[in-house]
Amino acid sequence: ADGGAAAVPLTLRERERGHRPLSDYHLLGYLAYVVYSPLYLAGPILTYNAFISQMASPAHPPRRHLAMYLARWVACVLLMDAFLCVNWSNALISNQRMFHQWAHVGVGQLAVGAFTTLGFIWLKFLVIWRFF
Repeated sequence: ADGGAAAVPLTLRERERGHRPLSDYHLLGYLAYVVYSPLYLAGPILTYNAFISQMASPAHPPRRHLAMYLARWVACVLLMDAFLCVNWSNALISNQRMFHQWAHVGVGQLAVGAFTTLGFIWLKFLVIWRFF
């Protein structure tokens, strides 16, 4: 404890558990944390300490990393589009007129349909959450 300013924590764990100066605990910072939109969509994904620490010293990733991230996200969107064009299991499962037909479907076919629907849901949420 040198009494001076602490070094900027590097990891999320250090940002979460590290002590912040009392001047960081203010109404404007709290309101910014409360209205931070990903908190409403995904729940409390980071603590106030980590949030205010990132506000004080935001990360500046290299443009190459951002370009790679964007390329992966676009690839996931295209994969989801191809999945929807080729695989109709999600449309069949959500079709109200097909409910009476499910009595004639075998267990193996139901398992494959459930697995592909699970894969679609995973891919859909992957695309949504990577956008944030």
